[in-house]
Amino acid sequence: MNSSFKDKAPKDLKIVNFGDYLYHYVHVISNTFFGKMPASIAYCKNTEHVQYCVNYCRDNDVKFRARSGGHQHEGMCSADNVMIIDLSEMNKLPKFDEHPETLWILAGKQLGHEYTELTTKGETIPVCDC
Repeated sequence: MNSSFKDKAPKDLKIVNFGDYLYHYVHVISNTFFGKMPASIAYCKNTEHVQYCVNYCRDNDVKFRARSGGHQHEGMCSADNVMIIDLSEMNKLPKFDEHPETLWILAGKQLGHEYTELTTKGETIPVCDC
């Protein structure tokens, strides 16, 4: 990524580029057989962050992958020389009392944490895993 991506980004959008100190830790996926080397990883906290990243990629012909909060068995949420738009920080459950019949769960919410929070409210959801 060129420096204007990081320079013009919202101040609270954490971006780790290839070569940064944390890169070695954040680019690894759960199945280490797939050793992808993305150009950067943007940790989005809200939809504005996602929009900024997608618009940058579109305007600069940069390929990207979306990565939610969980594991990825086959490495499909990563690739070489792409931007990873990481949604793991978009993980808050909304207030239950506002719309008790409907619950929107953000993409970064991990299933185990979701169950824990729902259980404290006396709720659950059916899911299928893998």
